[in-house]
Amino acid sequence: MPVSWDAVILTGGRATRLDGADKASLVGPDGRTCLQRTIDACSGASSRVVVGRPCDDPRVVSTREDPPYSGPARAIRAGLAVLSTSAYKQESFPEKAVKCWNLHAERTEKCAESNTSGDFEGRIIVLNGGNRQDARWIMVLACDMPHVGQAIPLLLGAAESASTDIDGIVSVSEGHPQWLCALYRRSSLALACSRLPDNGTDESVRSLVAGLSLSEIPIPEAVTQDIDTPADLRTLGFHEPEAVILSQRGYQKKGKQMSEFDLVEEWLSELRESLDLTDLGEVDVPALLNVVREVAHGVVHPAGPVAMFAVGYATARAGGSSEALHQGLATVSSLVESFAADHPHKDKDA
Repeated sequence: MPVSWDAVILTGGRATRLDGADKASLVGPDGRTCLQRTIDACSGASSRVVVGRPCDDPRVVSTREDPPYSGPARAIRAGLAVLSTSAYKQESFPEKAVKCWNLHAERTEKCAESNTSGDFEGRIIVLNGGNRQDARWIMVLACDMPHVGQAIPLLLGAAESASTDIDGIVSVSEGHPQWLCALYRRSSLALACSRLPDNGTDESVRSLVAGLSLSEIPIPEAVTQDIDTPADLRTLGFHEPEAVILSQRGYQKKGKQMSEFDLVEEWLSELRESLDLTDLGEVDVPALLNVVREVAHGVVHPAGPVAMFAVGYATARAGGSSEALHQGLATVSSLVESFAADHPHKDKDA
């Protein structure tokens, strides 16, 4: 019999090694963000809850751990609470939305039903039909594993044959349990969450599920590889959205409004003509700027333009192909982390 399951997707965390970048909005080679890929991968779930920064995807419910940034264990508890709230399980109003304020891990206050899913200042919960039954399993996933969708059918397959004394199935890659790529029985996970102290913070998922009987399933490391560092960004082909890399401040040329991105493209066009670069192909501006940012933050700001000069020189020497350019960018990106480790900033040692 197929396993019934809900998904809790975690997007929180400060991403300090990525200079505070919003991992959920990182854009992959296919144009989808990390969060979109994870939501898509959970298409078979009865319900999907995103815990962390606000998410406007109509396919999911969005909530936040209380207080924010209080750790993954409390984020899981917040997501499970949404799935368990009476407002969410309201059976009398199929295809209607529920407006909720202060939707936290332990309570749902001041809820009101509405006939539409219009613009609410509070949280929006869309009920996909009546007679919703609690799924027996909860898939817990971090949003920063681009290929995690390949693990989901393996976890579900293991759950189908799991004995009744098993509380969950955890992915294991290269000997390391992946607590945020796992499937837990709803009742067991709820019991574990109920044991979290009232005023605690930063509890690990490992400690949260320490008392559960867990089965392990081997998953290739490439499937659970996450994005933690600038080098991971380059390896997996992800970058920040252009709206982050280039702000949308307005510029004008002969009365025509221009964004910074438009301005950069026009500047590149001028450079092509002035430097006789008419044979220069399409330039991946976001990728260039990402590496400049990595170098500026990981080494020192003036090193960014210097790195781009070196990449340009190496690319020209290799024939000027797009492949040579991206290879040069990947090489610089991989050097940043090791160079920064060997040359720590004084303020980081304080």
